[in-house]
Amino acid sequence: MNGTTQVATTTLSATTPSYTFESLPKYDSTGKEIAYTLEEVEVTGYTSEITGDATNGYKIKNTQDTTKVPVDKTWVNADGSTTWPSGVTVYTVEEAEITGYTGEITENEDGSVSIKNTQDTTEVPVDKTFVNADGSGTWPDGLEVTVNLLADDEQVATATLTASQTSYTFEDLPIYKYSGGTATEIVSSTL
Repeated sequence: MNGTTQVATTTLSATTPSYTFESLPKYDSTGKEIAYTLEEVEVTGYTSEITGDATNGYKIKNTQDTTKVPVDKTWVNADGSTTWPSGVTVYTVEEAEITGYTGEITENEDGSVSIKNTQDTTEVPVDKTFVNADGSGTWPDGLEVTVNLLADDEQVATATLTASQTSYTFEDLPIYKYSGGTATEIVSSTL
């Protein structure tokens, strides 16, 4: 990257954990040396740490996010005491994490348990600007710009921008799609 211009991308995996960007120009059109940097698209459930530099190489370390769940169990007996009855076994219900969904477990009044999985969503904001030859940012008269949002190279939404509405936010977009039990990220924050 030189400033905020993305010049190359790659995808790393367990079988291909490293990559070298090659044949990148060393100087820009004014003769100034380009300072390349690296950023990683957010990996859900992990915190990313990037160290190093373009000369010596970068290292990306992803640490899995963790949480804690405090539990306080109280017994209220018929006599008003709060002592634990002897020999009691407490059963709990847990659900393994499902990528792309937030689980909610509820114990019902009849003792049954309900599990509700809500699909995780994201939004993609779009802001259209013009830079005219005279340096102004004025929109051309009567111009409408159509913006198509793609997921997996398929159009999933469209917005029309005008001089009076120069921005739009695509909302409630699923982050993942499932195929054969595998979650694939379909919406990211990079446009």
